Amino acid sequence: MNIKLSNILSRFSVLADIDEGEREKWQPICLKSLRQIKAMLKSADLNSEDTVRVEDACAMLAFYNYVMLMNVREDKSFSAGDVSITKNDNACKLAYDMWIEAKASISDLLDEGRFSFRSVRYDG
Repeated sequence: MNIKLSNILSRFSVLADIDEGEREKWQPICLKSLRQIKAMLKSADLNSEDTVRVEDACAMLAFYNYVMLMNVREDKSFSAGDVSITKNDNACKLAYDMWIEAKASISDLLDEGRFSFRSVRYDG
């Protein structure tokens, strides 16, 4: 498999709008996303086009995780005297929708983990 973490990290940094100096700090999130998607792949043998699609999906999953983390860290509202500001943020939902779209774009490469139920005869 020729998926490169550096490519995922580069795409992620564009999505997250972070600079090169901050990029390495987010490498663990990109690596986690790569591992998650690798575990879902039907085959490790990917052509160059499929590799690019998988790297894009990994970057999008990493971005979704990043947005969730940043959303938890940020204050949603604050007050200063009589002024109160509440932040109404759909960032997590939008990032999730983007991740689902990216996942759908590689659905032909993913193993759906089929569930099978067979009947068992009971003579009791």
